[in-house]
Parts: sequence; structure tokens; C-alpha cells
Amino acid sequence: MITCPNCGRENADNFNFCLDCGYDLKSYRETLAPAAQDFAPPPDEPEESAFATSAPTESMSADEVNAAAAATGTDTPDPVTTPPMSSPTPAPAPAATPAPASAATPAPSSSGTATATPAASGGTAAATPAAGGEDCPSCGSFVSSGQRFCGSCGYRMDGSSPAPAAPKAAAPAAGRTMFMHATDISAAKPKQKQCKLITIDQSGQEGMTYTLNSGETVCGRVNGIVLFFDDPYVSPTHCLFTFAGDKLKIADKDSLNGVYIRIPDERALTDGDHLRIGRQLFRYETLAAASDEVSRSEGDDAKIWGSPNPGAFGRLLQILEDGRTGEVRLLAGESCNLGREQGEIVFPTDGFISGRHCSFFHQGGSTRIKDLGSSNGTYVRVRGEATVAHGDFVLVGNQMLRVEIQ
Repeated sequence: MITCPNCGRENADNFNFCLDCGYDLKSYRETLAPAAQDFAPPPDEPEESAFATSAPTESMSADEVNAAAAATGTDTPDPVTTPPMSSPTPAPAPAATPAPASAATPAPSSSGTATATPAASGGTAAATPAAGGEDCPSCGSFVSSGQRFCGSCGYRMDGSSPAPAAPKAAAPAAGRTMFMHATDISAAKPKQKQCKLITIDQSGQEGMTYTLNSGETVCGRVNGIVLFFDDPYVSPTHCLFTFAGDKLKIADKDSLNGVYIRIPDERALTDGDHLRIGRQLFRYETLAAASDEVSRSEGDDAKIWGSPNPGAFGRLLQILEDGRTGEVRLLAGESCNLGREQGEIVFPTDGFISGRHCSFFHQGGSTRIKDLGSSNGTYVRVRGEATVAHGDFVLVGNQMLRVEIQ
């Protein structure tokens, strides 16, 4: 046992800190070691009395003891204060200095921590753990109920004020890794999104995949990173993709056939918009922008005779493969439907147009187009630059591309 010099609590010899006040017993024990060595006798050679003789002292008188002392040259002991001795007795250690730790007591661990608190000999309350307890939050050693400090690391179990200052700073534990309070770089840096363009063939199967880096990516038949060298409908430099953050923009570079984006549901049309529906190419026009087919001579105030106007709000001009205008279809009524089998405008021979493909209607002073859940979608040509989102479909020449941003 070792007595705490701060509060007087008796602690087991292997405890590094006092259980009551948290005093640094390890440093205190080290300060006692040099002084104890000066007074302690050798462990295997007990110190003999200076006036011990080989003959028993019980039968010797005081005069005989004095004569023996004179013969050996030693001082004559006081026969009143010196009791008879039957056997050699080790000299006791000075009362003012606590005895050092017993040789039978295990030395404290060099790491400064312990996984369990062993019971000390002698059966004292300080050495025997209570029935309950908990593990020390600092070092993990078991601490019995009622103990204010951990005997291994000195952690204060009640969480109040810090432990009293030790007389000497203890060295950091050799078996414990210090925490550097470093910032988690992976958590601070957001994940960079990726943008991919996946080609879709006429059977609906995925083909080539193009991964776009941040910045600009040129697409064309001759120039650029995204190349469609075997597609005659793609211009040498066709369009420009710009990817930044999680946004993808596409800009037409004055290509002959343009870039088209599939409408997700519906959108407004402006005069001159081009549409790709199935295998058909149309240009939308308002009636106000339509050119006059009849010219008047000066002074002729006759009324123009023509076909009855069904109340049209616009028209579709079909554009043929050679660039000339084909059929012209009026958009009239509350809505005008287009399809392969049903609607006011039908194309029965175009297998890429659904039975009910899309619908045109006039609302709020503008013409709108709505896709009716067609298989191949309805596409509007990009004017200048447009933003595309994840899942959008883009037509470049004869190529269908699906956009993925993740």
C-alpha cells in the first residue's frame, strides 16, 4: 500500500493516481525510491546487531556483556534500554519516511494504462473493487463505484473540476496515440459530378459513351472530342457542350441540321421553331408571319377570294430532304393532334410516329406543343444555347444522345 501525501488515502502499490484526489502517485513513488534505497537493508542479508555474539545473551550478565563489548572494541550498550536479543534483527526504516513498495507487488505498467485494476493484498477497502463500477472514459480501466478518480490514468470520474496538479509532469502514455484534431478532407471537399453522353441506336440499345470533363467539349464529324465521323448529317464542327458543376449547356455552332432537345411534357412555340417528329421535319409559323400569295394592282379594291379560314392559329410547313417546302398543315380548333393513326394531321407511312404522337393548342395568346407519351418523343431545335438536365435526350445529326449527370 502507498499513502497519498495529498489526502492520506491508502492506495494499492500499482495505482498511478490517488482514488480520492487524483494525486500523481507514480511521480511520488519515483521521488521516494532514492531515499528508500539509502535506508533499506539488503533483501537477502539481514543487518546484525553491532554487539551480537555467537553465545546466547539470555545467560549473560551485564558485566559479561560489558566485557564482551570491551573485547570487541565497541561501545557498551545501555543494559537498561537495550533488551536481550535472541537472534539478529534487521534495522527498522526511519519512521518519517514511508516504506517503499514491496518486492512482491507488481511494478506499474510502463505504458501508463491498465486494462483491469488488480486487487491489493491486505483486504483493505481501497484495494478491493466495489460490486458496481464503470470503465474509465480516458483509458478504459475498470473503476469501482465511489472512486472519484481512475487509479490508472487519473481521470476525474465525476466530471467536475480538474485533478490537483502533480508535483512533476508525468510523461505521456507510450501506448496511447494522440489525436491531432485534423479536419476530414473527404468530408470538406464535395464530390465532383460527372456528365456522360450515351448514344442510343434505332433499336433502343446503348452504344458509345462519352464522358465530358469540366469546361468545353466540341462535337462534330471532323473537329472535336465527341466525333461522329460516319454520320453525314453531322457538320464538321456541329455543337459545343459546356459542363460546369451540375449544369450542362449545349450551343449550336451554325450547323446545317441543328441540335434538337426532346421536350419532357409541353412547351411554348415561337414563330420559326423547327420540330422533329418521327422522320418528319417541320417549321412552325404564325399566320401573321405567313407571306401573302396574292398581290393587288393599284386601284383594285376587290375582296380576295380564297379557301375558307377554319380559325387557324398557326401552321406547320413540311421541309423535304432537298430543303424545299412540302405540305403545309393548318393548326386550327381547340387543339390539333398529330399522329400515325389518329389526329387532324396523320402520317400513316411513318413508322417512327406513334398512333397519337403530339398535340398543338392555343393558350394565353401563344401556341404550345404537348407530347402525348410517344415512343420516340417530340424534339425542338435549339436556338443559340440551351441548358439540358439529367435524363434529357438530344439529337445531333442522326445521333440520339441521352444525358447523364451524377
